Amino acid sequence: MLQAIGVSVRFGGVAALTDVTVAVAPGEIVGLIGPNGAGKSTLVNVMSGFQHPMPGQVFLNGRNVTRDKAHERAIRGISRTFQAARLFANLSVAQNIAVPAIAHGHPPAESERLAKDLLAWMEMAGLADQKGGALAYAEERKVAIARSLAAQPSYLLLDEPAAGMSEADANYLAEKIREIPGRFGCSVLLIEHNINMVMNVCDRVAVLNFGRLLALGTPGEILENEAVVSAYLGESE
Repeated sequence: MLQAIGVSVRFGGVAALTDVTVAVAPGEIVGLIGPNGAGKSTLVNVMSGFQHPMPGQVFLNGRNVTRDKAHERAIRGISRTFQAARLFANLSVAQNIAVPAIAHGHPPAESERLAKDLLAWMEMAGLADQKGGALAYAEERKVAIARSLAAQPSYLLLDEPAAGMSEADANYLAEKIREIPGRFGCSVLLIEHNINMVMNVCDRVAVLNFGRLLALGTPGEILENEAVVSAYLGESE
């Protein structure tokens, strides 16, 4: 299990997170939603090692990794995407995907096969030799997910993977995310503003508001939660 326990983060006088506890179990897809500025990306940064909590702890399969650096957590099984795809513009799409596998100790030939398998899964095999810097926006987002999976993680943290996508592309991506636990043995923490995607893909949903955990439950429970509805839609007199 990947756990963030009692996590708080402050930037100067601003409390980005306050005493937040969220866990992702093996084989589970957990959604993380909330209004802009709720602290979602900050929590993912804490769990992936790009931000240290003060106070709070992060546990990976029972091991305290709170002080481990991001690359150390990656070696132990945590992979993530960013809101920007950050592809290597001058490498081919296949090479972009192979890089994390090579970094994790797989031989180049095996890494290339893994990249081709991931591209075939994403139905993007025809783009294998295209430069990363020449991709369309939606294709960049898909390659970023494939690249994160090339590290063969136990936990994949996705930061707004469908942002800016058309409805058709977002629906396709939702189908692929739903396949990840069964196909790759990898749990998913999904930050996303596309509520339909979250409710259709996730087993549980955590809601942040002003840096605090507002609600945690099944998609059905979250949709019926009056505090969540108020946080998103406002509350009339």
